[in-house]
Amino acid sequence: METKQNQFLEIAYSIGTKLCRDAIWAGNKCNWVGPSLEHIDNTWKTVQRAYGTDLYSGTSGIGYFLSYLYSQTNDEIIRKTALGCFEQSVANINQTVPGARIGFYTGWAGIVRALQYCSPLLKTRAFEKQATLMLDSLEQCNLRESGIDILAGSAGAIPVLIEQHAKNNEGYISTARKIGDYLIQIACKTEKGWSWNTLNSDSKDSAKNLTGFSHGTAGIAWAFIELYIVTEEEKYLDAANRAFDYERAWFNSTYGNWPDLRNNNGSNNSAAATYGSIAWCHGAPGIGLSRLRTYDLTADEMCKKEAEVAVNTTYNMINQSLQNGQSNFSLCHGISGNAELLIMAGNSLKNQELLNYGQQAGLAGINLYSKNSFLWPCGIVGVGEVPGLMLGIAGIGFFYLRLYDSLHTPSILLPKPQ
Repeated sequence: METKQNQFLEIAYSIGTKLCRDAIWAGNKCNWVGPSLEHIDNTWKTVQRAYGTDLYSGTSGIGYFLSYLYSQTNDEIIRKTALGCFEQSVANINQTVPGARIGFYTGWAGIVRALQYCSPLLKTRAFEKQATLMLDSLEQCNLRESGIDILAGSAGAIPVLIEQHAKNNEGYISTARKIGDYLIQIACKTEKGWSWNTLNSDSKDSAKNLTGFSHGTAGIAWAFIELYIVTEEEKYLDAANRAFDYERAWFNSTYGNWPDLRNNNGSNNSAAATYGSIAWCHGAPGIGLSRLRTYDLTADEMCKKEAEVAVNTTYNMINQSLQNGQSNFSLCHGISGNAELLIMAGNSLKNQELLNYGQQAGLAGINLYSKNSFLWPCGIVGVGEVPGLMLGIAGIGFFYLRLYDSLHTPSILLPKPQ
């Protein structure tokens, strides 16, 4: 009888071979063409385009998945395509404008992480020089011209810079400190707690500063915790706790969730709309990851309790979505990303039942989509499958690799220093 683990690897492999089949090659570089969300004329529109170099939806993210898949399969076509992804990324990094380069998921910090983690898996040292050049350039970024959140801003660079410090590259920790000090300086400090204006720099309304991991206070607080652990400077722990205070003031026990304040815009500010987002990017799953990591590092019991609430909310959401067949399976705001909280909580809290729940979500996806030869529902609604890591099938494949072997496939949704 086929084991669950073998099924998980087979799904990841089938997704990987599909990506290899659809790659478009130019010399030793490869890319894909497909649907992408673009902000055009003050609204989001779906367009067809070749993808960029970033981790979120571009070639480095696809290469990241394929590299870990190669480490489990030793398929040379998978390896060749992963190398082609990174050749494309390093050849075109200057397409990223200076103000966006510091970002993790959308900028150079994430590409550095991908190159450094994946090069040993692919048995190459071809990208070492480029990774160092990008790291050095991060030190020169103008923080006032850059974003500040985890997804696209300076907070997301902190774990990458800390990791270089752990490798005895001492100079990078000063840049991490500089970012932390800047974030403390620009925080909106109120009795409710500390928060940051991450999406609308023209707005002075701090009452709508976002909660959550990707754009909000949970992600920035997590970066402060990592910085505190390596520097032992209390100001960073204090900043993290004040950011957690801000989110605690917004928590709604009826919904077991924290608000997505993008939806609190006056036109539809009902509690159901405001507290309805349950995803890695906004809501309980991502916030739960920040609390789990904080508990692991500091033994903060309040963070543990909040993580347990987030796990319960996320578990219920996954069950409901699978029963309704209405949710996408992406990492950013789909079932794969939500199930990551169950995987990490199972490992962190030594709870096999939570790990089993994560596996059940994976098996349900196989039964719903793979066994019926249906397309995997991705994070861009109504366009079929897309290739990328955070919105597409590369991320779904990575989720199945996590189910197959979470020990040797580190989470990309909580990119902690190794």
